[in-house]
Amino acid sequence: MDEDDGDFIPPEPPALGSGNPLVVLSMIGVAGAPAALLLAAILWPSLPGLVLAVLIAAFVAGAVGLFFALPRDADRDGPGDDGAQV
Repeated sequence: MDEDDGDFIPPEPPALGSGNPLVVLSMIGVAGAPAALLLAAILWPSLPGLVLAVLIAAFVAGAVGLFFALPRDADRDGPGDDGAQV
């Protein structure tokens, strides 16, 4: 019989940069563009139109990227079922 002392040794966590690059860039666009627009409105009131257009495009591209990164099918009967059945 194996002698198991019952100590739990957790597995190594994944690296911080191991996420999907598309999702990470999309999140940066969605969160970073409004923050940059806010800072630009405070610190640089005469913001050139090109910079404004690029920041708005970054936000829209990030939102579209996050939308397309959503799961396409809901496997409610499979092993990932996390809801109650009524």
